[in-house]
Amino acid sequence: STLQAGLSEVEGWATQRGQLEAELEEARQAQANARAENPRLKAEMDELKERIDQLEATAGATCPLCGQPLSEAERTRLIDDLKEEGKEKGDTFRANTGVLKEADARVAGLEQEIAALKEKEDSAAAQMREFETLNARISQMQSQLEAWEKDGKPQLDTLEKQLQSDDFAHEAREALAAIDAELKAIG
Repeated sequence: STLQAGLSEVEGWATQRGQLEAELEEARQAQANARAENPRLKAEMDELKERIDQLEATAGATCPLCGQPLSEAERTRLIDDLKEEGKEKGDTFRANTGVLKEADARVAGLEQEIAALKEKEDSAAAQMREFETLNARISQMQSQLEAWEKDGKPQLDTLEKQLQSDDFAHEAREALAAIDAELKAIG
């Protein structure tokens, strides 16, 4: 029936909304992770940059970071290692920025889809309430019709038969006939 198909469609919307809400939660978690990690990565990259700048500025045989003896080859290797570590952190930072943009767009899209489904569900619920109200009214009218057919219609049929056969108000009709006869006699 149409009602059954409508109910199935509403159930489908509710299921779809549940799936979208789960996806939304995942997207929000990705957002939160990226937002939390990027400031930490930025601070670590800034610290690495500062260490690299200190190492590049020194030409002596002592490490400016730890105070240990440091050859030129070790200094160059240490600078290269720090730059590689900084590049890895920068790559992660950029990847997180991309994830954050995607998550922002996904969250916005999912929120919009969920709102649209919720609106459909609310509309369907309102229509269902209206349908139930109309159904109750129909049931009430059906009961009234059944009561009429049981009690009212037989009484009406009896009255119609009495009217057709002039089998009613005998005393009043006789009194009216007498008055008519008197009026004819007078007039």
